[in-house]
Amino acid sequence: MANNQTLKIALLWHMHQPFYYDPLKGMFTMPWVRLHSTKDYLDMLYLCRGYEKIKPIFNLTPSLILQIQMYLDGIPELHIQLTLKDPKELTQLEKITILKDFFMANWNTMIKPFPRYYELLSKRGKDSSEKALKDAIRYFTNQDFIDLQVLFNLTWIDPIFRETDDFLKELVIKKSGYSNDDKILLIKKHYEIMGKIINEYSKAVKEEKIEISTSPFYHPILPLLIDNYIAQQPDPASKLPSIRFQYPEDAEMQIKDALDYIEKTFGVRPKGMWPSEGSISNDTLELMAKNDIAWAASDEQVLLNSLKKHQRMLLQLSADQLYKNYLYIQNNHQINIFFRDRRLSDDIGFVYSKMSAQDAVNHFMTSLYNIKNNINNLEGSIVSIILDGENAWEFYENDGNTFLKLLYETIDKSSDFEIISYSDFLKLNSKKSILNDISPGSWINSNFKIWIGHPEDNEAWTYLTKARIEIDKNKDKVNEVDLKEIMQYISIAEGSDWCWWYGDEHSTEFQLEFDELFRNNLKMVYKILNIPYPSYLDIPIVSKEKVIHPDKEIMNLITPKIDGKISSYFEWMGSYVFNLKKFGFAMHRTTTYLETLYLGLDEENIYFRFDPDFDFQRIIEQSKIKIEVNFPEKNVFIAGNVENYKSTFKLYKATDEYNLESAFEKIIEIKVKKELLDIKEGEKINFYINVQPEIFMENLRFPGKGVITAQIPPQNFEDYIWQA
Repeated sequence: MANNQTLKIALLWHMHQPFYYDPLKGMFTMPWVRLHSTKDYLDMLYLCRGYEKIKPIFNLTPSLILQIQMYLDGIPELHIQLTLKDPKELTQLEKITILKDFFMANWNTMIKPFPRYYELLSKRGKDSSEKALKDAIRYFTNQDFIDLQVLFNLTWIDPIFRETDDFLKELVIKKSGYSNDDKILLIKKHYEIMGKIINEYSKAVKEEKIEISTSPFYHPILPLLIDNYIAQQPDPASKLPSIRFQYPEDAEMQIKDALDYIEKTFGVRPKGMWPSEGSISNDTLELMAKNDIAWAASDEQVLLNSLKKHQRMLLQLSADQLYKNYLYIQNNHQINIFFRDRRLSDDIGFVYSKMSAQDAVNHFMTSLYNIKNNINNLEGSIVSIILDGENAWEFYENDGNTFLKLLYETIDKSSDFEIISYSDFLKLNSKKSILNDISPGSWINSNFKIWIGHPEDNEAWTYLTKARIEIDKNKDKVNEVDLKEIMQYISIAEGSDWCWWYGDEHSTEFQLEFDELFRNNLKMVYKILNIPYPSYLDIPIVSKEKVIHPDKEIMNLITPKIDGKISSYFEWMGSYVFNLKKFGFAMHRTTTYLETLYLGLDEENIYFRFDPDFDFQRIIEQSKIKIEVNFPEKNVFIAGNVENYKSTFKLYKATDEYNLESAFEKIIEIKVKKELLDIKEGEKINFYINVQPEIFMENLRFPGKGVITAQIPPQNFEDYIWQA
């Protein structure tokens, strides 16, 4: 029972996966619904059991739950087929696919704990290019492939089940030398775990141990469905598609269908909604309120932007502003809104995995006490912590179980805090602040730039809009059943996940597969309408090779002092600037180790400056960090290490190597003679960067695909700039 003397915490775990079913192939082409089902969804529920003061919110997206049901109904999956196939019968292409995809797990926390798995990774090597994989095949025996097929599927089962299930324990003890029969039984175990998820969540919500909320059905960005030109409000510089998408009826359908489906599946109609990616606007909130949603949530920066409209000098939120609920009222509709604490949410999602469980929990509790000490109205306050419920745990030891158990135990024993649901909080708290106007935005940079504005994003929106127009033009020519199916495919294509991977912000090994899924769902719209689909839907949207241009252009020549620190404000002013944080990799991670690249020039030299982030500074106390700058067209690369505030870099050219002047204290600075790079005035240089901390077997590439580009200006270019 809630206590008036405790600080209330809402802990919302967002459970979502993109829609991986390919309607043209009749199968799931990626395995992530199944693998997160066996590793994350059930154990996350089990971990919060048995605590009196722990009642989290699980935000279950309909697109995820529907896919789990499709698995249980027998829909096939490519990676299961690859698992069960005897290596003697595998084609070369299938072997290449296995060697590429079956190491898709965190190398440090999921592969290294299995010595045989790590041995197979070492045999394959870190290079996952097609050429490297073809070369690696010849070193893999049939037994190697069987062991890999087993270990990939075994490591994606949560330790809770590996430690308590007799068959799984035997597989772990066996270590290697697995059989084809082992694979069959292991996949059956995957289905057994998946088969419990819906029943266990239904039971927990009926017993009021958890609250279930949901998101729009196929996870669309609702403000963009209502009107995608709204993207220019938070980001006026955004370049939008030439054709406007404006279908508020689609947004409402995604809301209604979600509520109906979750109620039918779990027996309880959700009272709350985490709008996809925390994306809200005035029209979005009014639509949700109209459909009897009692509460929604977004990010603290959205709140700050909204309050700044009336308090222009407001630079940051006070504890009393952030840690409470607001009542949004518009046109006789009202809905409660909560705003997440970004730092606490991101600490769990991105930071604590690099700390011991005890240190992480201590840091978290210290943060909560600091918040509590800064709140004036304790009774009416709630701290909102909202993040992915599945993606973070592969970066944690023991899949995050040790951390979560300790966190729940610590809060449960505390007399100062308790975790409650938003619905329970609203029953206790009648005091609210009124909001009549919301600044549109999402949890990422409080805008919609991830999903619209880049040429690839805009191309996808154009294709979507054209297909949606065809539906309106032809809907009277199709029957009700076909129209419902058509709208399902357009709803899938409206999901946020496709544009998440378009553009420069994120990268994945499965980028082309995501691209194909998006286009295949649109093809189905035309197929059921009995109209030939446009030929452009056969051409990938995603660029095979991306070219990343500077965020700031060069303005003047510079000759910085190579001392590893910023000697003056003007030292690097006027150089090329590249924001490396925009390369978010698979998740939108706050940690990229490097924040910014400056590239400067004088008449004889080219200068590189890397600004590290907080995690880089912390990791160098434990490990060397290797940095490479590769110039593929010139067959030259710069490589070096940063360790204990010392840096050593060399340039490698054919069989020769050259020592470079470099330094590191606060920043990394490297000086390279132009003649070593063989670059000429007016020439464009293309390069990419690799960063690898030694203690983690992760290699971050900037950009994920393609190159960063910069032009070497002529010596007198400053004259032209100042004459302009």
